[in-house]
Amino acid sequence: MEQPAPPSSKPEPSPTEWCEIAGTALDAIRELDFEQISVNPAGWEDRLRRARTTVTQCADQAPASAARLARVQTVAELVVHSEVVREPEAALFTQPGDVSLTELIDELDELGMGDQVGRVLLQADRTTLRPLDLIPHREGLPPFDLVIAPSNSLVRGATGLFIAANELTLASVQAPIDNHPWHVESRTSFTNRAELIERLSSYIHTTE
Repeated sequence: MEQPAPPSSKPEPSPTEWCEIAGTALDAIRELDFEQISVNPAGWEDRLRRARTTVTQCADQAPASAARLARVQTVAELVVHSEVVREPEAALFTQPGDVSLTELIDELDELGMGDQVGRVLLQADRTTLRPLDLIPHREGLPPFDLVIAPSNSLVRGATGLFIAANELTLASVQAPIDNHPWHVESRTSFTNRAELIERLSSYIHTTE
């Protein structure tokens, strides 16, 4: 019985083409800061996926040398899928006597901040509040449990107050939002619910 013909293989790239392919793959990996990824994996997810796609495309262009690129691709795959074994985020309130996140949201609602919970301030042709989920990425943001929109911002783009365990972060992303990472404007710490409410009230009522 006649054996089927093996699939045709792509020609081996020329030395110049190989250098370009290898350089593209290496550049994609060099752009990743693995130390920062281990600290804030969520902020690097988009770039990790782009790096994996680039390396995969390079491997497809150089089939005879795919084994060399496969090792790099494997590293990118592991990083993307494991997200650098993300550490569990600390609970917002952990000490006895502290309130739950639900109780905090209820209190913010009572203080007139309810409409700003879960939203960011979007400054464009007009100023509006938008759910954080409508922002296309969270690249550059630290881990957080809750976001609240401030009342004002000088940034043309999106701005939010991000609450994590004992820390309140003011961060913004400039327009066009797709082309910029989030930037941390300031951080302030708190030790209890009362201090957090005070910090939030100050930002919401005085941010200009």
